[in-house]
Amino acid sequence: MKAKIYIPLATLFLGFIPMLIMSILTKTFWINSQYNEPFVLIPALLIGDSLLLPPLNYHIYLALKKVIIFLEKATIFKTVFYSFLFSILLNSYTHYLWIHDNLRGVLDPEYGVMSFAGWWHYGFSVMQFTIIFTFAVMWVLTVKQQTHKMFKAFEKSTYILLVFNIVNMSGQFINKDIINGVAPTPTFTSIMVALAPIIVALTILFSMRKIHRSKTPTLV
Repeated sequence: MKAKIYIPLATLFLGFIPMLIMSILTKTFWINSQYNEPFVLIPALLIGDSLLLPPLNYHIYLALKKVIIFLEKATIFKTVFYSFLFSILLNSYTHYLWIHDNLRGVLDPEYGVMSFAGWWHYGFSVMQFTIIFTFAVMWVLTVKQQTHKMFKAFEKSTYILLVFNIVNMSGQFINKDIINGVAPTPTFTSIMVALAPIIVALTILFSMRKIHRSKTPTLV
C-alpha cells in the first residue's frame, strides 16, 4: 500500500511539480507567454508527467517485484548499468535536437542553450528511461519463468507506456507556431524521433503477447 502512494508521489515531485514551478517562475507556462512552446502546450509535460508516469512507475515496480527474484545480483546490476548508459545517450541526443529546433520554451528559452529547467528535465528523463529500459530487459530475461499474472503486470505497464509515447508524439503537432500557421514543415529526423518510442512500445507489447501465447497453457 505504501508503494502505491510513495512511488507516484516521488514521480510527481521529481518530474511534473518542479517543471511546473520553474515554468511559472520563468514565465514560460501560459499560452500568452513570449515563447512559441509554452509549458501548457507540451503534452508530454502537462499530461504525461502528471497523469501517466506516476501510475506507470508504480506498475513497473509491481512487475519487476514479481520477476527480480529470478535474476542474479550481477545480472540486475548489469541491466541497470547498461540501461542507464543507453538512457544517457538517448536523452543527450533528443535534448540536443530540442534545443536546436525552432521552438523555445521552458527547456530552452534561447536557441542552443538549455535552461536550469531543461537540465532538470534531462536528469529526470535519464532516470525515467533507465527505469523503462530496465523494465523491458528484465521482462526478456525472465520470460521463461513468468506466470500469467506476471505477464499481465508487464502488459499493463506497457499499455501505459504506449499511451505516454502517443501523448509525447502529439507535442510535435501542438505549439503556437502551428496554431498561428507559421510553423516549418517537420523534418524526417523530428518525425522519426517522435515515432520511435511508439514503435518500441508496440514492438515490446506485440512481442510480449506472441511469446506468452507460445508458452504452455499450464502456467497460471
